[in-house]
Amino acid sequence: MTDTEEQAGPVNREELGRFVSRIERLQGERDTITEDLSQVYAEARDAGFSVPILREIVREKRMEDDARNSRYALLEAYRGALGMLSDTPLGEAAMRRAESDGGDDDPPKRRGRRRRKEHDAAMAEEAQGTA
Repeated sequence: MTDTEEQAGPVNREELGRFVSRIERLQGERDTITEDLSQVYAEARDAGFSVPILREIVREKRMEDDARNSRYALLEAYRGALGMLSDTPLGEAAMRRAESDGGDDDPPKRRGRRRRKEHDAAMAEEAQGTA
């Protein structure tokens, strides 16, 4: 017996061969399915759909209801913490203002250093008052 046979123990070649064959067959099927999915996503893109959004929708539909609802609640909490909720009164006002501005996509102009320094000084004073 060789060192390798002693370390691995006896190997059932038939059983090992069956496992390898099954794995190879499944990998081939997976490759075919992956190609099919790529084609469907390409068709959706060509039809004008956003592929990243489509992937997100498919991922959400595959989730359990509780997991999906929990995810939505967490997203809403994070968006709220970041001030990203447009359905709040402030968010609605911002949306109305954005619509009335005629959809100007230019970023707001930067304020000068003097305004920033004044702001920073006021924030520092406020922080010292609460410390």
